[in-house]
Amino acid sequence: MFPVTKMLFVLLQFLFVFIRSGLGVKQTFFHRKAGQYLPDSVITTKYAECELECSWLCTIHKGCLSVNYKVSGLNQGLCQLNNNTISEKVGVTDDHFVYLAIAVWSQSKTKPQEIASKSSCKELFDNDGSLQSGIYQLQSKGSSQKYPVYCHMTEIPGCGPGGWTLVMKTNGDLSTFTYDSPLWTNKESYAVEDGLEGLTEKESKLASYWNTPFKKLCLGMTVNGDRKWMMLDYEASSLYNVIADGEYRKTTAGRVAWKYLIAGSSLQLYCNEEGFGIFYSKRITIRLGYMANNHENCDRSDSCIGFGIFFDTCQQTPQITCGNIALCSNNDNGHKLTAAFGYILVQ
Repeated sequence: MFPVTKMLFVLLQFLFVFIRSGLGVKQTFFHRKAGQYLPDSVITTKYAECELECSWLCTIHKGCLSVNYKVSGLNQGLCQLNNNTISEKVGVTDDHFVYLAIAVWSQSKTKPQEIASKSSCKELFDNDGSLQSGIYQLQSKGSSQKYPVYCHMTEIPGCGPGGWTLVMKTNGDLSTFTYDSPLWTNKESYAVEDGLEGLTEKESKLASYWNTPFKKLCLGMTVNGDRKWMMLDYEASSLYNVIADGEYRKTTAGRVAWKYLIAGSSLQLYCNEEGFGIFYSKRITIRLGYMANNHENCDRSDSCIGFGIFFDTCQQTPQITCGNIALCSNNDNGHKLTAAFGYILVQ
């Protein structure tokens, strides 16, 4: 028995650990996934009598973000502490294991109130750089309304240090976030629970879409397990305010940055228009992205990379809504029709 008073609640796929000691109160929520473990991220190995004890060992070990606990088989009771999560790396299926990842962390009774008064994950991170990635409550400035978000508190390669607020996740093979979807123009969330899981490949739109101010965007795309990121400088009161009205707003990340999102991507050589609300004769419409043509003008463009795509040109209408489309002539890397799973975070 480990030297603390503890309570365990198992509800759906969550584990909640409540620990009281002479130093105060500590609470930790864990996402629980039976039949999985995370490889290549173990920082130390211990043994525990149960999932609760293994989870508790994680809460007191600096740098621990998740655990692999072996519930059966050889070395039953093995407790591996990880410095990463399945949202960052791919898990392995194994019925002998249970995987638990820290979802939200509070180090004292007063901490939740302090956290609730912040309007972005960046403010939380600037206030306390030791906070873990997970679920937090944010509050819009000038409003008493609170809303849950997923905060990514570690560095994202290509975007920079932690404090990123997840806004949405889109599957380019599905029509959920096509250009004409009302999800771009309304103030309604979509699949919140899937969003609060973090950087998993499940579509979601969180209330941060119309509530969270930002000065930077971190855009990610995953194709066949290869996830790449780019950072975009742009300041706005919310993503809704720069997308919903459909007006074109120029960005300046550049062709190289956009092409980097997908290995082997292809674009035509001219036009080179990027930003929010790209719309030309309805041949290509993009909520956020990059468009190119084989002529200097953009009126009949035939290639793009981006989010919220509708494409109807080259005598084709592919159903890809996030990714890279280049189906006509003079592309710099041949014809491409690549759907991606996309991520939009702000800071």
